[in-house]
Amino acid sequence: MGKEWVCEICGRPGLPSEPAALSNGMEPPEGKVELTSFSMGAYAIRACAICRQELGEDGLRRKLREKVRRMEERKG
Repeated sequence: MGKEWVCEICGRPGLPSEPAALSNGMEPPEGKVELTSFSMGAYAIRACAICRQELGEDGLRRKLREKVRRMEERKG
């Protein structure tokens, strides 16, 4: 069994978006959303389409910066 994917912003369970899956018209199973990665440099955050639409590019950048800041605080 593979690793469970969730939106790192809202926590919705989901599946990674893959070009092959999109091209043949597959829909995510009920209760799951399609997730994509938003990245800046070496860092990325998984976001569902709903969060992407609500936050826009600037909001996603802000959330990613917050994630990186938390990661660096944990490193000490």
